[in-house]
This record gives sequence, C-alpha cells and structure tokens, in this order.
Amino acid sequence: MKVKILCSGSAGNCAIITDNMDNQLMLDMGGPYDSISQNVNFVKCDGACLTHFHDDHSKNFDKITLNGINIYHPNKLDHNGNIEIAETIKDKQLINIKNWLIKAIELKHNIYCIGFLIFNKIENKKIAYITDTTILKKLPSDLALFICECNYDTDIVDKIKIENKVISSKYYYHLNQKQIKDYFEENTNIRPKNLILSHLSNSGLIDENKLYDEMKYYGNNVYIAKKNLEIII
Repeated sequence: MKVKILCSGSAGNCAIITDNMDNQLMLDMGGPYDSISQNVNFVKCDGACLTHFHDDHSKNFDKITLNGINIYHPNKLDHNGNIEIAETIKDKQLINIKNWLIKAIELKHNIYCIGFLIFNKIENKKIAYITDTTILKKLPSDLALFICECNYDTDIVDKIKIENKVISSKYYYHLNQKQIKDYFEENTNIRPKNLILSHLSNSGLIDENKLYDEMKYYGNNVYIAKKNLEIII
C-alpha cells in the first residue's frame, strides 16, 4: 500500500491511498484539479472522504462527482445556516466503501468537520486522517499510517504577539505542535508505523526542522507533508 500527498497546506489538501490491488481512496480534494486527474484512476477509485467544506479541502467536489466518484462528507450549510448539501456521514458512523471500512470521527473546527479512521480490507491496515481541528481524540495503537495536521507552533505565535503583530484567528481552529507532542506523550501506546505531519502554515508560523526534531520519536517513520510526497506503508 502507498500514499501520495498531492498537496498540503492552506492552498489545498489532497492525498491518495492505493492498495496492492490498485484500489484507491481519496482524502480531501483541494488544490489543482490537474494534479488529481493525473494521479487518480477514476475506474479504480472506490470513493473519496471529505473532511469539511472549506475550499482548500473541497475545491474539486463537483468535478470529482462528475467523474462518478462517491464522496462521503458532512453537511454543507449556506450563508443562512440552511443545509445546502444533505449530510451523508455523522460522528462514529461506519461506512463500507468496497475495499474499505471507514469510521467518521467528529472534530472541532469553525464549521462541522470530521476525520476518518480507515481500514483497508485487502491489506488489513489501519489509517487515520485528522485535520482542521482543535481536538485530537484517542486512536488505535496499531496504525499503519497517521496523517495528522500540525498547523503552527505556539512559541512562534507567542513571539509574534509580543511584537504586537496581528495573528489571524483562523489558526486557532487548527492543531498546533505542542498539542500533538502532548498527545503522544500522554498516549505512549500510540506510535504509528508512518506519521505524516500535514497542513503546515505557509505564513511562517512553524519551523519544519524544529517540528521534525520534536516529532521524530512518535512514529517509526516520520514525514512532513510535501507536494508529491509518496511513501510505502
């Protein structure tokens, strides 16, 4: 099984998981559509999991649907708070998508957002995908892959505050480096075989070298999400 990060960050988020039978599962669908169309086999793609309706995650929703891919997503509200797209997946709901068993995990963002715990029936491997949240719930200890948001470093943010510079409130709806470190320190049994730190701030609010140095102990293999990062899991 392999995972490929097509894009990660405020400009777009999308990853593709492919098992050893070439069955694919898409995680979010932001970023350039060309990148998705070049990396996804729409015949072998079993479905797509969308965390929430912010453009950096959902930009290509309509195009993916037009390719015949079922998208499993939370509800979308219009500007008046009315449901625009009917809710298809709820917290703790289990969904069978051909070669995948998926459980929704409710997160905490500034709109309704869900993460995903994924089990591949072909290779018997577990994957967790968590992004755009202020909370991190307990996960299984035997994860083959954990894609986890790490958006900013509170040390850098505090320094900017002291200098009386303005920090956008949007960052406070994301996981920070200290939260993730504390999570692994408190849950010592959770050490994924592969840990990908994703959705890093592109505004200078995180130091990749410091991030890697702190997180390298919390997975057998630790990576920072980059465009076209591809690993075997």
